[in-house]
Amino acid sequence: MQRKKFILLARVCDEAERYDDMISLPREAINSGGKLSVDERSLLFLAFRNVVSSRRASWHIIVSVEQNESKKDRKNITTIRGCRNKLENELDKVCGDVLERLDRSLIPNDNSGELRVFYYKLKGDYGRYLAEFTSGEKCNVVVTSAKELATNSAQTELTVNHPLWLWLALNFSVFYHDALTSYEQAPESLEACA
Repeated sequence: MQRKKFILLARVCDEAERYDDMISLPREAINSGGKLSVDERSLLFLAFRNVVSSRRASWHIIVSVEQNESKKDRKNITTIRGCRNKLENELDKVCGDVLERLDRSLIPNDNSGELRVFYYKLKGDYGRYLAEFTSGEKCNVVVTSAKELATNSAQTELTVNHPLWLWLALNFSVFYHDALTSYEQAPESLEACA
């Protein structure tokens, strides 16, 4: 598929809110090994953000329902857990897809400073989304290594008041607070960026 056609179809999918369809479109552009244009990059991450956001919102609702049901009537727990597990598998697949694209193509093929920071920040974000529902060291390692790489790149490539630098600091503070429940480390990570 020609890249211009990809952009057109991705925009149509965006207007129609068909984000799952939108995700599959840029594979050819990414797999071609070239750098993504600003439009291609924006559309790709718009699609992933919307797919993941809707599933994360659904997951939080189902977890809340599961907690409420476990307090009163345990007979529905198996059914609710099945729904939660299905969403977790979908989230795992989408987040894994983003992380794989970042590691295999996007980060190695585009070494410009600001863009590299952006890609590492995304790697941290999608690792954090995985950490919301998975336990274990794997997600924490992904996020903390992405944070270190992004922070190191940001320190050399961006000014301290650059919006991407501030966005990066806020996201890792959220990771410390929400995923690791490290309430002391969250504000410290923001202070370190000041």
